[in-house]
Amino acid sequence: MDEHTQQHYHNVTFKDIIQQVCRDFGINYVWYDQMCIDQNDPEERRREIQRMYDIYKNANCTIALIPELCVKQSLYSQNIKSNIGEIMNAAWSKRMWTLEEALVSNQLLFVGQNSHVWFDTIQECASARHSESDHFLLSLCKRPVRWNASTTLWHAHRRTSTREHDRVFALANLFSWIKDDPEFSFSDEQDITELKIHFYRLLAKVDLSVLCFGCPEYEDAIEAAQHNDTSLPSWTGVAGRHVPQFLPHSDELPETSFKDYSIVSNKIVVNCTCTYISLQGEPLLDQQNLEGLSFLPVSDQHQDSSKERSRAYGLKTTHLFSEKVKRPWAPLLEPQYDSMSFLSLTEECTECIILSGIPFNTDVPNYQFYPVVRQDGDHYKSIGLCFACLDDSDKVAQELTIE
Repeated sequence: MDEHTQQHYHNVTFKDIIQQVCRDFGINYVWYDQMCIDQNDPEERRREIQRMYDIYKNANCTIALIPELCVKQSLYSQNIKSNIGEIMNAAWSKRMWTLEEALVSNQLLFVGQNSHVWFDTIQECASARHSESDHFLLSLCKRPVRWNASTTLWHAHRRTSTREHDRVFALANLFSWIKDDPEFSFSDEQDITELKIHFYRLLAKVDLSVLCFGCPEYEDAIEAAQHNDTSLPSWTGVAGRHVPQFLPHSDELPETSFKDYSIVSNKIVVNCTCTYISLQGEPLLDQQNLEGLSFLPVSDQHQDSSKERSRAYGLKTTHLFSEKVKRPWAPLLEPQYDSMSFLSLTEECTECIILSGIPFNTDVPNYQFYPVVRQDGDHYKSIGLCFACLDDSDKVAQELTIE
C-alpha cells in the first residue's frame, strides 16, 4: 500500500463502527449487548438474556459485524456476491448467541471491512446456488424464517459458546414454550447436565423432529467436540447431524403428525409400528412374524448411487437397501441395491428397528424418512434415520422406550 493510499485509512473501534452505521442509516437507538448488559451483575444478566428474543424481534434491523468480509473495490459488483460465502466461515457464524439474532431479527445487515450486504441480497445469491455455505446462509437469511427443532439444532451444533449455560439459554430463547415455561430457569447456578436434559425434554414434548439426525457426511472440530457429550440421551441427536430445512428446493421443514408418545424423565416412550431390519444381508422376521428388510453396508462402488440424495441433507449413506431374496425353489440371488432407500446411522450394529409409524416428510413427494433405533439392554437407543417409502398399514403398534 503506497503512502497516498495509507492516508485514507485509520483505525476505528467497534463503537466507532456502530455509530457510523447508525448515522449512515438514520438509526436513533441502538442496543449493543456488551454495553447494555452488565456482565458482572448476575441478576441483570439473567433478566436481559430472557429479554433478548423480544429485543431482536422488535428491532428494525440487526447489524452483524463481519471483519472477514472484504471486497476488492475495483471489482465490487462481482465480488460482493462471490464473497458472501466468507460469512459462513466468519467468527459471527460460529458463536451460539448470534444464532438467535440471525433467526429472530426482521432484517440483517452484514457489515464487512469495506462493504456491507443486506440479508435479501444474500438470499437472492444463495437461492441460485447449491453449496453447503449457500444452504447455511439461505436458512439464516430467508424471510420469513421458519425453523423447528431439527433445523435449529443443525445450526447450533456448528457453533460454540464460552459458557455451556449460555448455549442452552440461547437455544431456549428460540422456542416460546421453553423460554416462557415457569419451570425453566435462566440461572447460572443450576447443574449444566440437568439444564440440558430439561431443555431437550421440553423441546421434544412439542417437537419430535429432535429425532431427525443421521451420520454427518463430514464434521468439523466444533461438531466433533459436541458428539463427545455422553451426558445426554441418544434421542437428542448429540451423536449425529440433524436434518435442516429443505432449502433451496422447498420451504418445508422435516415434520411428522405422530403424537402417540410421552416424555418420562430423560426417556421418550413411543407407541408406534416398527420394521425390523438386518444389516447383514438376510431379512429378519419381526416380532409379528412379518418379513423385515435387509440393508448392506455401502461400499465405494455403491456410494455414488446414493450420495447425491444423502448429501442434500448433509448426511452420509451408511447402508443401502438390499433386494437379495432367498427362496426354497431358487438359488441365492445376487443383491440388488435400491439407491432411494438407505440408512444414515451414527454407529455400527447388526440389527436395528425402523420406527415406521413415525414418518417425517421430505422435499420429495411420497418419500419419507424414519427414526432408527437399536436395542440396548431393556431400552432402545436412537442411532439415525432411514430414507424410504414404507407401508406399515398391516402392523400393530408397539411400545418402545428410547434413552
